[in-house]
Amino acid sequence: MSKIKSLKPENSTSIWPSWPNFGKKEITSAVRVVKSNQLFAKTEVAKFEKEFGEYNSSKYVKGVGNATQGLHLALSALEIGFGDEVIVTSFSWISTASCILMQNAKPVFVDIELDTLGADPSKIEKAITKKTKAIIIVHMFGNPCKINAIKKIALKNKIYLIEDASHAHGSRLNNKNCGNFSDIAVFSVHQRKNLCAGEGGLVISKNKILDDKIYKLRSFGSDKLSYNYRMTEFSAAIGRVSLKKLDKENKIRNRNVIYLNKKLNNKYYRILLPMKNCYSSFHKLPLLYNYNNFKKNIDFFIHFMNLRGVPFSKAYTPLHHHSNFNQDKKINTSFPNVKLNYSKEIYKNCEEICYKRLTELSIHKPVDKKLLDKLIILLDKYVKKFGK
Repeated sequence: MSKIKSLKPENSTSIWPSWPNFGKKEITSAVRVVKSNQLFAKTEVAKFEKEFGEYNSSKYVKGVGNATQGLHLALSALEIGFGDEVIVTSFSWISTASCILMQNAKPVFVDIELDTLGADPSKIEKAITKKTKAIIIVHMFGNPCKINAIKKIALKNKIYLIEDASHAHGSRLNNKNCGNFSDIAVFSVHQRKNLCAGEGGLVISKNKILDDKIYKLRSFGSDKLSYNYRMTEFSAAIGRVSLKKLDKENKIRNRNVIYLNKKLNNKYYRILLPMKNCYSSFHKLPLLYNYNNFKKNIDFFIHFMNLRGVPFSKAYTPLHHHSNFNQDKKINTSFPNVKLNYSKEIYKNCEEICYKRLTELSIHKPVDKKLLDKLIILLDKYVKKFGK
């Protein structure tokens, strides 16, 4: 730790632009909501649902307060509960799996595969038991996972498939938009996402039966336990503005990735690129750090870059290490009916990626060639100083 502290920052002020970039159109949309005297879900939400459905080629769309709520509603609509098992990737934000606990069901974590950082289809198949009711996958950083292979497994075993598409606005596989491969899909429109509404989520259902269930469950409209999970008119209004810019913003992210990829020293760094026939929204740039070719670990690299104004960061801690999913740490008392213990499981790829190899960076507008060239200079400088 002392060695890290001894580093003298050349520029401790961030050189990287922040996100989101709100402007006059977002201000106008928010004022419009205030003038309407209608702040919770009504006209703006309905229009946002319709417009996103048209954009994503999805017929059934419902707005919710956030993606965590959307994932919870997905499991509730599919009537998953106590005694059921849900297979889920161990590499994601906690909501992807905590929603399972919210239904008093059991998360069964599986390792990732390295081509996409998505759940490994072969590990999913091995994890299926008589209690398995659903699979939750994630299109990490907007990069489509091997969803077609996973869908075949779900159909074969007659279990539900849920897409956590929180990063994947505009991402496609074989020209089919993410969110359209599953029984229910959930998008986040949180402030950090490509499609930015401040806070909120969108739930896509494959048929009207599920869509009606989501509609009733989100606003105390069901005989079974239902919730106050409505989206605000503010979020929808801002989201509608963001939606009009989404494709252009995604193209800028992809353009930045292509430029940076050409300049990288592949012996030391590699960008995780989409598979063939895939288009990624590149919610974040996933940069793989080849630690075997450096004298320093990835934490040192991140600290080095942060001191010089480039906000690289770690992605997620593996969920099978999270305290919420380890009853032996005596933190899981809110879910007394769920017995969880994953301490003996092995998640080789996930732990390698999370702790040793992966760092992320935003590459949104106005990041451009000039800024990326500064990054390349820093990356090369780091190689000269700490490369083997």
